[in-house]
Amino acid sequence: MYPLQPIYQRFPFTALFASFTSYLFRLQIHTPGFLSYLLPLTVKQMPITKDSIGQYWYTYTIYLYDYVCSLLKGCYMNVATVGDNCVDVYEKEGRQYPGGNPVNVAVYLRRLGIDASYTGVVGTDEYGRNLIDALNDKGVDTSHVHTAEGSTAVTKVEIVNGNRVFGDYIEGVMEDFRLTDDDITFLCRHDLVVSGIWGHTADDLGKIKANGTTIAFDYSDQPNDPIVDASIAHVDYAFFGLESDDTAEVRAFMRDKQARGPRVVVVTLGEHGSLAFDGREFYKHGIIEVDIADTMGAGDSFIAGFIKGVLEGRDVPGCMDEGAGCSAITLRYNGAW
Repeated sequence: MYPLQPIYQRFPFTALFASFTSYLFRLQIHTPGFLSYLLPLTVKQMPITKDSIGQYWYTYTIYLYDYVCSLLKGCYMNVATVGDNCVDVYEKEGRQYPGGNPVNVAVYLRRLGIDASYTGVVGTDEYGRNLIDALNDKGVDTSHVHTAEGSTAVTKVEIVNGNRVFGDYIEGVMEDFRLTDDDITFLCRHDLVVSGIWGHTADDLGKIKANGTTIAFDYSDQPNDPIVDASIAHVDYAFFGLESDDTAEVRAFMRDKQARGPRVVVVTLGEHGSLAFDGREFYKHGIIEVDIADTMGAGDSFIAGFIKGVLEGRDVPGCMDEGAGCSAITLRYNGAW
């Protein structure tokens, strides 16, 4: 964990600012436009109505306080995400969204007020141009996004009973993506690097780790992939997504993987919440109940929230709480972001 000085000690005026905002909410100022400006993180996910202001003023104040604190702390933390990207195409609905694990994590980190970059490759097609434009619009550093002749990766997706169902995956130019020496140097300038099992980066984790850079890695739902045992010794925070409950088998798996190198192994368990193990103790966290529009990006946003907690020096339960809160926001709208 990073031993960062608590935000309220370095920026005491933020507490005053939060108190002032709280006072405005107590007065029940029914101005949705005003609140939408103050609360950019909740506009899309938490519709503000006249009736809700008086009831939830405290919640909104906390969101605003957390957002301002994150912005102010942004100069102390930056995260590099690297690896796969794709465009999620919902053919039946006629919609498409940019995505991919590290891409999504970068956007969610920016949503949390943390500087983030994305390193990867896109094709020379419209999908590639749109993906870069979308990341730029979100404030993600795209200086190390390469363009290669060919097509950008595409994933076909359907929504069935509120859940995403993946169809064909066309990897395109991502199939030949490999990090350059310049990419690795760039990544090591960050406080933390995030990648995943589909990103063709596992072979370079040792080089990144040798520079003293903290690494978070998403193994997705592939606990038995050879990449796991080949790379996990270089990983500080290992994430898995399993369709399971908190079972003895899951805990035995987590003990085994944590003993191979990571500080913490985290498993997201869908509707059963999440489970983490730091070599000493297991920590369990439930989900935050929301009306689910689309599960796309829920796991990636959990990772982003957890990383925010890591950078702020929170303990494991605190990091899990950040992850659950960030995931709950994403679940409320269609597409990853």
